[in-house]
Amino acid sequence: MPSPRPQFWAILAAQVVWGIGYTFVSGAAEAWVTDEVGESAVQPIFTRAHQVSLGMTVVGILAAGLLGQVALVWPIAVGGAGFVLLGGVMGFLMREENFTPTPVGDRDTWGHLWATTKEGVRAATRHRVIRTFLIVGLLAGLTSEVFDRLWVDRIINVIGLPSLGSGDDTATWFTLFALASALIGLISSVLANRLAPVALNAEHPTRVMATLVLAQVAGVAVFALSGNLATALAGKWSRDAAQSISWPVARAWLNRTITNPGSRATTLSIMGQADAVGQVVGGPGLGVVASRAGVQTALLVAAAVQVPAAILFARLRPRRSGERGEWSA
Repeated sequence: MPSPRPQFWAILAAQVVWGIGYTFVSGAAEAWVTDEVGESAVQPIFTRAHQVSLGMTVVGILAAGLLGQVALVWPIAVGGAGFVLLGGVMGFLMREENFTPTPVGDRDTWGHLWATTKEGVRAATRHRVIRTFLIVGLLAGLTSEVFDRLWVDRIINVIGLPSLGSGDDTATWFTLFALASALIGLISSVLANRLAPVALNAEHPTRVMATLVLAQVAGVAVFALSGNLATALAGKWSRDAAQSISWPVARAWLNRTITNPGSRATTLSIMGQADAVGQVVGGPGLGVVASRAGVQTALLVAAAVQVPAAILFARLRPRRSGERGEWSA
């Protein structure tokens, strides 16, 4: 069955709707979980949720591969229907036992929105840990945008893919790459949490986060410098594994730091917007570098840009007073 001919306006409209929807979701799920279970209990939950997500990613890739054999539009259509179904199910299942709505007579929608936004911005700019995450988000967004867009180009046009004799070798190879990435991320997360649970569950995992960021930098650099497929994939998958381990650790640390539940979702959303700004700013800029100096150079610059993120994490130190939320360089 042939796929319908893509229409630019439809793709653009879908991206706009997706972007608006994601803005509402960004930060809300983590804030909801933290409010329901408490700040001290979120790290194991975030870790398990991330592991389940990776496991289901494997299932999704296999299902998408099968559906794609019928028509490429089907994986996208079924994925969209899945999100609609998820929203409906969660509308019935999500409980908010620790949420206290504002009395109807006291509701001032725009005033409350403005106050919450100001509180979120204040937390993101005044607290050293949150401010560090804001800067790290900018750097991570810049690096991820470049790597996510250019790694495929480098493999196809520079390194090359062996022939599988299956017709569409490129689609087959990248399906296998996606499966391997999800499995490696899942295994890395499980092993790391079994071998180093104390370090990953630490209240102030500064060294862990700095190390994981450096691992991502090294992975991108190895990928950029490698001239053969095996080494390049080792670099990419090392980066993916470090990201898989660091995501729940970073989210738990950030949620423990945000002490005002009323502005938690807004503050987390601001973190997401920092990542988005990094992608918007860094993507075109390093795209120009790639077009003029080569993809390898752009990837190496992207790796170097993320090095300060490791330094920022390593420099964070709790003040000797021991007061929660008091940090210094």
